[in-house]
Amino acid sequence: FSLVPEEMRDLHRSRRDKTVAEQTMLPPVEQTRLRLDGSVVDVETIATYIEWEGKPGYLGVMRDITQRKQAQRQTRETERRYSAVVEHMPGAVFQRVLAPDGTLSFTYVSPGIFDILGYSAEEIMSDGRQMVDCLLPDFRDEYFSLINDSAQNLTPLDIELPLRDIAGTPRWVR
Repeated sequence: FSLVPEEMRDLHRSRRDKTVAEQTMLPPVEQTRLRLDGSVVDVETIATYIEWEGKPGYLGVMRDITQRKQAQRQTRETERRYSAVVEHMPGAVFQRVLAPDGTLSFTYVSPGIFDILGYSAEEIMSDGRQMVDCLLPDFRDEYFSLINDSAQNLTPLDIELPLRDIAGTPRWVR
């Protein structure tokens, strides 16, 4: 146990005991281990039942996930900064996805959409048709044509469109 930190020892024992008692393989789990120099390293461990020289045992495999954990921390920090900007700016920011079948969905919508359309970001992300339904009918074909062109040519889409908010009030957005 010299490489297993004190706070991880119960988990280590319980996984070992379960593996042997149930003669099974356990799914990977993130843990920490101690290096020979005493520093802590993030690892992913997996344990499986084996028989060794006719006796029950277990085989444990560790994989260093330090870089993955660091990338996850950096991603969370980037997302936090992005959210701090877009959630407090006037207007709305959104990310839309156009599926091959022509279905439009919104994978991200900032809270500012409520001030523009009267729908919450969650409502639009759960049902993208609400955003499309806000487009005035005369402009829907043009909108989808421009989205298709943008997707095919991998170019930004910068247009002004007339919408109606949840109360029916007309609004122009860019």
